Amino acid sequence: MEATPVTLGIYAQALLLGRGIEIILQGFQGASQPEMFRMMKEGMEKNITEIKKLSNLLMAQSQLLIAAAIIPAMIYCLIFKTDLKLAGGFIAIVFIRYILRTQYIIFSFPVYFEKKTKVFLYLNLVVLLINLLLLYFLVPIIGAYGAIAMGASYGTMTSSSFGSLAVGYVVGTLSSSGPGSVAMGYAANTLQATGFGSVAIGQDVQATANNALSFGRNFINNMNDSFAVGFGSTQLLLDGSTGALGIGDSTPTAQLDVVGDIATTT
Repeated sequence: MEATPVTLGIYAQALLLGRGIEIILQGFQGASQPEMFRMMKEGMEKNITEIKKLSNLLMAQSQLLIAAAIIPAMIYCLIFKTDLKLAGGFIAIVFIRYILRTQYIIFSFPVYFEKKTKVFLYLNLVVLLINLLLLYFLVPIIGAYGAIAMGASYGTMTSSSFGSLAVGYVVGTLSSSGPGSVAMGYAANTLQATGFGSVAIGQDVQATANNALSFGRNFINNMNDSFAVGFGSTQLLLDGSTGALGIGDSTPTAQLDVVGDIATTT
């Protein structure tokens, strides 16, 4: 990645969008800390149930925030006219890491309260060592650049390109093989994202073109720079290169291309 400035800029743009999530999480931390410290001061054993409730609430808030922000951030990347639009393929990876950030915040409350902050020094040193070892073995030796695959698999799950992410429940095949691609959902048969920066979310959805975004169930989006929603077939498609919008048409040729009847009421 360091040898390709364009790819590095795409990843940096995704990180920049993720900064908004980080700022909001800092707000959650600041709002929760006084109440958390008050309960700890009164006695941890006495207030353990309330402390757990507040911790679970903080986790739920962060997960809801991240889930609600992923798709809008991906769509926002489509406004770019350069390769920066491919940053959408990294959004899910960058945003999901903030779930771990929230867990770190919750863990830090008792450490700060007990003034045992040396724990963070030792913890960060261990994490630094692990990161250096992983970077040494994964990148120059194995050649892996941030590919992640996770979920429950009873079939085939692969994430085989740099910056790619595959997450879901798999009976058939779940695959993210395009650089910066994301495949997420339920794969009864085939759920895949094969294009550069492509995104496929849903059940058995496929995004097979560069920067193609597909959401829904059982359909394929094979148009570059497009956003598609479908359930069994493509029902809504926006061609990002021309601005054409198709309803019931996967290859719109006019600014608004509708297949089927249009009903109006007064």
